[in-house]
Amino acid sequence: MKEYFEKQDGSGNGGGKIATEELLSELKGKSLYSEYQVGDIIFVFMKQTLGDIEPPYTEHSINLKLQTIVERDFDRLERDYKFVRMSTIFPVFEKREGEK
Repeated sequence: MKEYFEKQDGSGNGGGKIATEELLSELKGKSLYSEYQVGDIIFVFMKQTLGDIEPPYTEHSINLKLQTIVERDFDRLERDYKFVRMSTIFPVFEKREGEK
């Protein structure tokens, strides 16, 4: 799983942004993910979903959202999502069948 996230910070440390006290204070109130801890490595990925067909469209649209995850939650990511493709720097995942 880590290879999908390697390019995210460009420092060569395997990707991700390391959570420091300063970073956590900047994120406070700006993120729905409230369990960041000092030392967490934070990664970003794109979540792809199919949108509904609405007139005048005849095909599904594709919705992309940026989401964050910490390295310690990679097992959950692998369980709940499947890899679709790489964008320029972000991996793109979609929920596995049967997941909401």
